Amino acid sequence: MAFSLAAAIPAAQTNQNNGIAWGRGGNPKPIAAWSFAQADGNFVPDSSGHGFDATIYGSPVLEPTWGKNVALVFDGSGDNSFWYGGAQNCGLGVSRPLTQAFTQLSVEAWVRKDPAGWMPIVYRDLWDNSSGFGLYMEWSAGKAVFGHYDLFGHHSQAQSESVVQDGQWHHVVGTLEPAVGGGYLYRIYIDGKLDADQVGQWAVDEAPGSGILKIAYPNSSGADNSLRGAVDGIAIYDVALTPAQVQARFQATRPRQ
Repeated sequence: MAFSLAAAIPAAQTNQNNGIAWGRGGNPKPIAAWSFAQADGNFVPDSSGHGFDATIYGSPVLEPTWGKNVALVFDGSGDNSFWYGGAQNCGLGVSRPLTQAFTQLSVEAWVRKDPAGWMPIVYRDLWDNSSGFGLYMEWSAGKAVFGHYDLFGHHSQAQSESVVQDGQWHHVVGTLEPAVGGGYLYRIYIDGKLDADQVGQWAVDEAPGSGILKIAYPNSSGADNSLRGAVDGIAIYDVALTPAQVQARFQATRPRQ
């Protein structure tokens, strides 16, 4: 379903990139990124220029936030029928598959959400699998999770210590990189600061024939819910952002009076 930005956003606020200074001062460039200030109807271009353009489904609301940024607000309606041969009816779908393997990875987003069940921010395929990954809001403690769903005790995820499902905006970044001594180090940062980490067994395997990216859309596991909350400034990197780089991203995109 298409919808218009014209009534929601002043013209001067369109065609912005969420305060992003990618590639400047040693900051890595993402391999895929989405800023909703750049939306045109239900089309959201990939701000990285790599062709991972997204389509908005359902009837989310565009909400100007701080500066020239615009969030996409979801009401929790819709289901995961896409994964069972139906049509996608909420969230965003990405036109191009992302199939590469990762031994280093970062996923970034601004999120505003109240406590609720499992709800995805952005993920690839089924995050239970070694070829999938996800940035999620978990179901019971109001925290964020990055990596894989740990069904088998491989510990390949990090869950925040901080509560982020409190109705306030939070900058959430998950990173993956090889760990000293073996395995893979998963970290999660909240509002520019390292919040939790864990060493796990898995990196992210290649996903030939799949590599499907979804934003704010329930996964195929059946345990996920459609997102009820708001997101902006979503980006995926093929490097592990350093603590200094995460802090720089937070400072470049945070709310200002």
